[in-house]
Amino acid sequence: MIGNKLEQSIIKIFEENLSNTFSINSISKILKKAYPNINKKSNYLIREGVLGKIEVGNSYQCYLNLSNDKAKILLAMIEINKKDSLIRHNPDIELLISELSQLSKRFNVENGRSS
Repeated sequence: MIGNKLEQSIIKIFEENLSNTFSINSISKILKKAYPNINKKSNYLIREGVLGKIEVGNSYQCYLNLSNDKAKILLAMIEINKKDSLIRHNPDIELLISELSQLSKRFNVENGRSS
């Protein structure tokens, strides 16, 4: 299964700057999670092609492989979760979205014609 909380947490680190690279050790420190857990999950994501790796001495830096469909899906899931959280914490936004949806139906925005 792709997209569990730990996977999303790892990918979220890369989301702010998609070209950043991180060592597994730095990922574990940022997430404040045990290194063995992050190492295991990061290596899984590397095997799946979600993350790539650049060897640097005896270690390597991980990067988000944006040509991988699973990486794109994880980024989309993170954005959906952000949107849901924003709506949940701001009920007025949900009302605004509902009103905009009704207006777009009324004025048939997709076709550019008024009803």
